[in-house]
Amino acid sequence: MAALTVLAPVGFLALLECALRIGGFGSAPTLFRKIRTQDAYTTNLDFAERFFSRDTSIRPVPVTFGSEKSRDRYRIFVLGGSAAFGDLMPEYGFARVLDVLLSQRYPTAHFEVVNAAVAAVNSHIVLPILREAAGHDPDLFVVYLGNNEVVGPYGPGAVQTSTGTAGTTPSLRRIRAGLWARGLRIGQLARRIGARVTSGAASPAVPDPATARELLKRTLIRPGDPDLERSYGHFRKNLEDMVAAAEAHSAKLILITVASNLRDFAPFASLHPDDLDGDQVRRFRSALREGRRRQERGDCEGALSEFGRVATIDADYAELHFRVGTCLLELGREAEARQALGRARDLDLGRYRADSRINAIIREVAAASQASGAHLVDAERRFAESEFSPQGVPGNQLFYDHVHLAFEGSYLMARSILPAIEALLPDGIRDRRASGAPASIEAVADALALTNWDLDRLSVPMRNRSEVLAQSRGAGASPVRFARRRVGDAADSGEVYRRAIERAPNDLLLRRGYAALLSGHGDDAGAAEQLRVLVKQVPVVVEWRVAYGIALMQMGEVPAALAQLERAVQLDPEDFNARFHLGNALRELGRDDEAMVHYRRVLEARPSQPAVHHRLGLARLARGELDEAVAHLETALRGLPNQSGVHTALGVALFAQGNRQRAVAHLRRAVRLDPADPDARQQLEAALRTLRPAPPSP
Repeated sequence: MAALTVLAPVGFLALLECALRIGGFGSAPTLFRKIRTQDAYTTNLDFAERFFSRDTSIRPVPVTFGSEKSRDRYRIFVLGGSAAFGDLMPEYGFARVLDVLLSQRYPTAHFEVVNAAVAAVNSHIVLPILREAAGHDPDLFVVYLGNNEVVGPYGPGAVQTSTGTAGTTPSLRRIRAGLWARGLRIGQLARRIGARVTSGAASPAVPDPATARELLKRTLIRPGDPDLERSYGHFRKNLEDMVAAAEAHSAKLILITVASNLRDFAPFASLHPDDLDGDQVRRFRSALREGRRRQERGDCEGALSEFGRVATIDADYAELHFRVGTCLLELGREAEARQALGRARDLDLGRYRADSRINAIIREVAAASQASGAHLVDAERRFAESEFSPQGVPGNQLFYDHVHLAFEGSYLMARSILPAIEALLPDGIRDRRASGAPASIEAVADALALTNWDLDRLSVPMRNRSEVLAQSRGAGASPVRFARRRVGDAADSGEVYRRAIERAPNDLLLRRGYAALLSGHGDDAGAAEQLRVLVKQVPVVVEWRVAYGIALMQMGEVPAALAQLERAVQLDPEDFNARFHLGNALRELGRDDEAMVHYRRVLEARPSQPAVHHRLGLARLARGELDEAVAHLETALRGLPNQSGVHTALGVALFAQGNRQRAVAHLRRAVRLDPADPDARQQLEAALRTLRPAPPSP
């Protein structure tokens, strides 16, 4: 009876798991998935949903590689978190730069550099990714991680409470059991049900400053915390298991120490020890404030004197060491400055940067595993020695925030890795190296089509990220640096892309960037052609199908657009952007009832989406359902207060209700927002005519 009590629920769960798989529910818990129509694999873009809400927009880079690797190919997998991924610009991350450097240095060889990094993950997630990739005939793994060991999944500072950490570091056995359970279809079903229950509380990918400050408070971990020490142990064990997995598949492995922005990025958070009394805190703050004032006036000697008094009260305050380090740099005391700035990073309670312990573990594991095929690239040292790091301290010339690499940083990282890879290449490839130095940063930028248009496009998310980071720390200035110089060598961005695609016609990200450029310049037909190639080559990327459908819609080819958008929704019924645009296509064809089904489905999961309320309001208005139309349009207006079209539609609906004064007010607002909108002007003139008194009878 006892055995039956245990076996019955286990059997039920096993049957449910089988039924869900047979029914096609969920997806395999793997980073790569087979392309059914090709003998190739591509990225499972839903991979990160095992660990994060899909509202965070964490997606791997879309890549493809053959199921069977030909004998003349050398396959490299790049693994890690967002710094390896290339956040926010994977098109120009160091994996892409490395691909260009190798291809141009060995023009008759065939390299595959697969970006298998995923933003926000840590070694607990990278280990199973490496084990999976090991089944795809790798020659080399390049591993760059360490920033998320504390704040990533299963770390003590994890923001994502859905990982079950609750501010603690679970045992390694529990973590790995949890990862296994999350890969089951039952686990995916449970998460989907939970997401539906909390659908109105989705978190944006980049939170507002107040939310960011609150999240930061929840992640603060003091030095010496037992959970922090346990995280270090887990990191070491995961790295050792990566080495073993690579060796078991006869692949080499490069471990890279982690570089970070020490010069220009102050600590996220500093706290006093609990035993500091009120008088000590007041004296500390007074001396620190005076030190800041002197530093801002350029009196670094006086500032250091004040900071010395501060240190007698609390010598482990992270901001203090950052202030001391920046003063020492001003005074030319570079060795002392480097020590102070490194100490500031290590004492930072917001542990979003790999500290010296993390880098020490990387060095130790690499040194102990040389016989197993592991090799070290000391990027932390290389960045400090670089020409881009004045006085030996990396800063905004290499990073656009605390750890994410600017293009110069990506180039430096790839150049740092290149000699280690060359030393590991088979003789048959190494002997084919072209003469001369590796490609310059300008040549790489041209090959990747990094244009002024791209820099402008990328500046918006970078600036948003910068402002959130600055305000979450209570800082006033933005830490982000933008590339202001030209990096492409042609004046026309389109020409840069055309030339790059001619050299690399199978480069997916080049075509996606070119499609975005063409669409941004109003060339919908050109964008559609690039997207057609992408969809044909990788038919399972929903984002590309949606973009293709939108381009076709802009061209007036609505039936063709509808086919693409319907397929996108079939591929991912939970992709609400695809559903929204499918609804738009159906409305264009006069199929309002079907369109409204999709709009309502989106609002069930995303009840505050203003664009969907706008479209649903228009559909209701076309059907004469005025009360419902007004309700949706007023909701849309709260999120889109300066959009002329919403004011026009609301004005028309209110006018039809008989609320003419409010209608005129909204129509006037629409005309002020967009004086060139003929519909808004015509509707306003029609409404005003009804308000004018009729002329007297003759």
